[in-house]
Amino acid sequence: MSYEAVKRVFEEAGFQPREGQLEAAERIASLLPGEVALAAPTGWGKTITVLAALKARNLFPATWLTPLLAISSDARGERVGQDARKLGIDCYAFAGRGEMCPLAPRYGEAVHHYCKLRKSRCPYFTNLLRAGSPPLPIWRWREVREWGLSKGVCPYYAQFALAQDTDLVIAHYNASRSIMSGVLVVDEAHRFLAPRERRIKASKLKEAASALRAINAELAEQLENLAEGLKPSADLITVDLTIDEALNLPDAREVLSVLNFAREVIAADAPLHYEDGYVYAYLPPRVPRGRLATVYLSGTLPDAAEKVLNAPVIRAVSYTHLTLPTS
Repeated sequence: MSYEAVKRVFEEAGFQPREGQLEAAERIASLLPGEVALAAPTGWGKTITVLAALKARNLFPATWLTPLLAISSDARGERVGQDARKLGIDCYAFAGRGEMCPLAPRYGEAVHHYCKLRKSRCPYFTNLLRAGSPPLPIWRWREVREWGLSKGVCPYYAQFALAQDTDLVIAHYNASRSIMSGVLVVDEAHRFLAPRERRIKASKLKEAASALRAINAELAEQLENLAEGLKPSADLITVDLTIDEALNLPDAREVLSVLNFAREVIAADAPLHYEDGYVYAYLPPRVPRGRLATVYLSGTLPDAAEKVLNAPVIRAVSYTHLTLPTS
């Protein structure tokens, strides 16, 4: 990939890159498809640099994963989208069930279990099958949600048609794998270098055990043991079947959040720790990878990150000094 090809992307957008951005974009483009990481200070311009590299190689469709899609605001997804549109890249900011599903206020974080187990019976989903896709162009998930609620259809699944018809999908780390294309950009990649910590109040575990006793006495007993930091022995099928029945409980939201915690512990065989009324679980690091290529971004990556990510690291050690990998 030539320096001139990347430079042309910036020029056509009327964008003047700062020192180091052209060189970094050219090196990223030359290393793709494959894995590469870019570490640069906040405000250096990592987003526009990577987008320029992707456009220079025409590596679309692509998916941009971020921890801050804005669950309550569109801040991060908005910034990535703005830079994408500056370069003439079509994009859509994809939101999760917690933001999109009309049933999320009732089921909370466990709404994805409802969707997995009861989607075929959900009136919003079946209405969507009859209504079809939302009108184009739309790139903000809030607009899709408003359209879906006005039509009585599922806003979450309405997004899938938009995701298939755009160059770049901006999504949260936990987004459905089915929307992820061959090229993956992972923002704030340093978050994947350490174990993931989960915690829950022991009293919450005991309350859920009491509510579940009539549904599954054995699992309820295991939740009481979990409240003391002891691993549950139930299998995932048993937990999922219990979740399906728990969806009918009056206090479903609280019970389902406990079952979701237990499910993560069982799936990862996670180490547990009890302290000051809380049970802590430590899940192993999970490094996302694209099927074709992966670009990792971070404001700070330790030297060991190159081995963990299995990717050469381009480092902007200051706003004017860039170090490039030798290979």
